[in-house]
Amino acid sequence: MRAKHGQIMFIGLGLAGLVVLLGLAIAILPHALVSESARCCPDPGAQAKAENDVRGTLLTTFIGLGAFFTGAVALLSYRLNQRGQVTDRFTAAIAQLGDPRLDIRLGGIYALEQIAIDSRDLHPPTMEILTAFIREHSHELNSNSLSADADEFEIAVALLRERAADLEEQSEAGRSEALKSVPALKTMLAAIGLRPDIQAIATVLSRRKVRYDSERFIVDLRYAVLRRAYFRRASLKGAFLVNADLRNARFTGADLRNAKFNLAQLQQARLWSTNVTDADFEDANLDGAVFARVGTNEMDAKGLKWEQLRSARGWEKAVLPSYLGSPPADLASKPDQTR
Repeated sequence: MRAKHGQIMFIGLGLAGLVVLLGLAIAILPHALVSESARCCPDPGAQAKAENDVRGTLLTTFIGLGAFFTGAVALLSYRLNQRGQVTDRFTAAIAQLGDPRLDIRLGGIYALEQIAIDSRDLHPPTMEILTAFIREHSHELNSNSLSADADEFEIAVALLRERAADLEEQSEAGRSEALKSVPALKTMLAAIGLRPDIQAIATVLSRRKVRYDSERFIVDLRYAVLRRAYFRRASLKGAFLVNADLRNARFTGADLRNAKFNLAQLQQARLWSTNVTDADFEDANLDGAVFARVGTNEMDAKGLKWEQLRSARGWEKAVLPSYLGSPPADLASKPDQTR
């Protein structure tokens, strides 16, 4: 703010000095010009008239220049004030991200999104801050979901412990019956919903103005926990999702070109109608992941193996990369399990 006021004061002093110089020019210059041209015919009346004519011309010119410079200064001052306001908003929105109250954090996230839209200069740092927030805080449990379903989680934990104890004593038939309920209980324990503020950032990243991204910016979500995240039509070209937990995430219509999914957990993820050209899925867990729902989905991706696709769904409708070759015999007649 001090720098901004200093610039305005400097401009004001410059204008004041310019006005003084213009006044001197109007007072002195006409006489000098007319005296030089009137030496051949020294008529006092004609000389005075000529001086007034020159003075009027100079005054009109200077008034036009003054109006131009006044408008330029006003525009510069407006832009400086606007930039200062945006900077203040930016600082306030970042402070809101650290608030323990969810509604305040959400307000800060959407305020940052608006700032990124209004200011191209602040778009890159805004996206860097939001992705850093996901990396740092997505591992924290969703307290809202936990408190809402606390009884169910406690029951599930107790039942799992009971099943574990029973398995030691039961017969083969009883053990088989007890194991049937274990997957459902584990699913209940894992069904912690994505934090609303983390999903809000995922939404902001999905709909950001990609043309405002800096050349070096990438969506860096390495090691992030984004279970059940919704990335519909998101631009995640070149995104770093290495070791990310993306179970049950939705990438419908997303641009995943050159994205790095190495070692990512993509169980039950939906990749319908996505562009995965040169995306790297090396060692990613694709159990139950769906690559195509209707029509054909091209999968010109890297790092895929039949061991991964064995438990995935929808690949039968997809155009697979040539390096995979033909599917193993036990998968060639695999029925379509997409749903």
